[in-house]
Amino acid sequence: MSIAPARGRKAGDGKGLRVRETLKFHLAKGFLCTFAVLPLPVIRGIFRMAGKLLLFFIPDFSRRVTNTARIMLSSDYRLDPARSMDNIAINMAEVIYFLKARRRARIAEYVTIANESYLHSAVSRGCGVLGLSAHLGNFFLMGTRLEQEGYHFTYIVRQPSQPWLSKLIRYAMSCYDLDYVYVGRDNLFLKNILQRLKQGRIVTFIVDEDKGKGGADVEFFGRTVKTAAGPAVIAKRTGCPIIPMFCVRNGRAYTIHIEDELAIGETAGNHVTAHVAAYTKVIESYIRRYPEQWMWHNTRFRDR
Repeated sequence: MSIAPARGRKAGDGKGLRVRETLKFHLAKGFLCTFAVLPLPVIRGIFRMAGKLLLFFIPDFSRRVTNTARIMLSSDYRLDPARSMDNIAINMAEVIYFLKARRRARIAEYVTIANESYLHSAVSRGCGVLGLSAHLGNFFLMGTRLEQEGYHFTYIVRQPSQPWLSKLIRYAMSCYDLDYVYVGRDNLFLKNILQRLKQGRIVTFIVDEDKGKGGADVEFFGRTVKTAAGPAVIAKRTGCPIIPMFCVRNGRAYTIHIEDELAIGETAGNHVTAHVAAYTKVIESYIRRYPEQWMWHNTRFRDR
């Protein structure tokens, strides 16, 4: 006796979806591999031109960037969307260029490290480090550069809803030989983080995105926002130091700015929220210093 497929869903849809997602992945991978063989100035030029075309054909991007900057910085502030897009384009070009293993040794020529003693001191304690960063500058190259100095780096990554994009991230991370853990709400996610901290790794969170219903309510550019509290909660549980770090562009090169450890001692009230507020202020200070290098198109404020 045959069973009819569910109403509204054709038999074989699941297989068709997998085929489409596989095709998307291979097309995207082919795109990356094609550009990765080109010289860096050529890739930069192509992506910068693509960014200009994107601004022209999708004016909503410019409006979103401009409006978010006015909300966060000042109603009189005028952020040039073209400069913001230019930074995004250059970042993508450089990430693709260094996909080739033979080129990655040259990252040390492009990326210097400031205040490395803060990180070295934290790592030497032997309990692992909780790194904090933002969508500022080229955060992707930061892990590779620190790995070159002998540190062991892990990114905490939000898993995309599209399977093809998830596979593409896995491919890129494997090319860079970077360790990563997908964000999750289950015990396995926490177990993976604690395991890496016990190994003495630098487990780095990107914490400048709106957390929707989760997170802690803290002030960010004068407004209350939901911010990821995971690093503060884990630090409270393990005693691991929290070290903010940002890979910021200066001309055609980068500097990884490493901040001193955030204090995790007892504070008045909810000390988890207090420490989320503390590292949010650090992120805000870097965005104010390098506004063109932050990804302003991210949704940071929501109506509540």
